[in-house]
Amino acid sequence: MKIYVIPNYYKRETVHSMERLLKWAEDTDSVIMIAEEHKGRIPPDKDKAVRFIEKNSRKDISNCQLIVTVGGDGTLIRNAELATEMDLPLIGVNTGTLGFLARIEPGEVRKKMNKLLHEDEHHIENRMGLSASWNGKEKRFAINDIVLQKETRGGLASIEVCIGDEAIGRYRSDGVIVTTPTGSTAYAYAAGGPVMHPAMDIACVLPICPQNRMNIPLVVDLDKPVKLIIRQGTMRLLADGVDYGTVRKGEKIYITKADKKLKLVNFDDDWGIIRWQEKVGRL
Repeated sequence: MKIYVIPNYYKRETVHSMERLLKWAEDTDSVIMIAEEHKGRIPPDKDKAVRFIEKNSRKDISNCQLIVTVGGDGTLIRNAELATEMDLPLIGVNTGTLGFLARIEPGEVRKKMNKLLHEDEHHIENRMGLSASWNGKEKRFAINDIVLQKETRGGLASIEVCIGDEAIGRYRSDGVIVTTPTGSTAYAYAAGGPVMHPAMDIACVLPICPQNRMNIPLVVDLDKPVKLIIRQGTMRLLADGVDYGTVRKGEKIYITKADKKLKLVNFDDDWGIIRWQEKVGRL
C-alpha cells in the first residue's frame, strides 16, 4: 500500500505516532510518501519504507491509495481540499484533543492501519463540502464552514440572507456562519447552532451574536445557493478558519454545495453514531 502522510509536528504526540506508522509500513511492505521538509524528523533506520517528495506534489500523490494526516482535526481539515481534489480517501491519526474527524488514536495505529488493508473492515463516508464565490474569487471546497465576520470593532454588521433569489431576512450581528453537518460541532456549535448528523446533505445558516434573539439558525438543503449580501459594515471572509480577505458593503457571496465530496475513512468497529454522540457529549 502506498500512502501520503502529512504530519503536524507541533502536536506533542505526533513523533510517537509517526514511529508507529513507520514501523507498520516496514512490516507490511507499504510505502510512506512524505514531504521533503520532514526529512530531518525521520530516523535513518526507518527510511526504508519512506519516499520523500515535494510537498503536495500532485504527480506523486496520484500514485497513492490514501492520504493520512497525523495531528488534530485541524490538520485533517486543512488537507481535506487536497484529498478531495485528488479523489483519495482521507483518514487522520488523532494527536489533538477530541478527534471528531481524526479517527485513529495514537495507541491503535497498527490495529487500524491493518484494517485499511482489508476492504471488509473499513468503509468510506462521503462528506458534503461547501463552495463559495465572491468578487471574482472562489473557494472550491470547505469541509467545515464559510464565515463572514465583522471586521470593525464597533457596531453591528447587517447581512441579507437569500436562498436562491428569495430573500429570507437580515441578520444584524457580528457575522454569519454557513456550516456543513461536519462543521456543525465546531464554530457553529459554539454560536448556538444545531448538531447535524454528518451523513446528511444539508447546511445551516446562523448569525454570530445577533441583536435580535429571534434570528434563529436556518437549515437549508442547498438545492439553491445561499446568497449573502453585505448591507452594512465591512466583513472578513473565512473558509475553514482561513482568512480570504475583505468583503464590503453591497458585495455578494454565493455559497453552494461543493462539486465533490470528501472521502473520509471510518472503521466498522467504531460504533458509528454511538461514538459520534459520545464525542458530541464531551463538547
